[in-house]
Amino acid sequence: MIQVLRAFKNLHRARCRVFKDDIEALTAGRQKINEEYRKNLNVTNPDTIRELIKNSDEATEELLTCVVQLKLVDENEPKYREYLFLVCK
Repeated sequence: MIQVLRAFKNLHRARCRVFKDDIEALTAGRQKINEEYRKNLNVTNPDTIRELIKNSDEATEELLTCVVQLKLVDENEPKYREYLFLVCK
């Protein structure tokens, strides 16, 4: 149970670090993380729990190493969005 809580907190810390100052991304990330954890709340099989923890740890690592947030430089350029997220694979 402690490993589940640690993975949950680490994922939220990564979310806060990566999407700092972006309220929309922070909120969407929080909702998605909480939704995924609630979806698996009743899982009792130890092997399944270990796999879910592994997935959470991998998601945390991807957030911290592969997500780049770029801010809009020219507000007058219509083809650019306010933020562009690039995820490496």
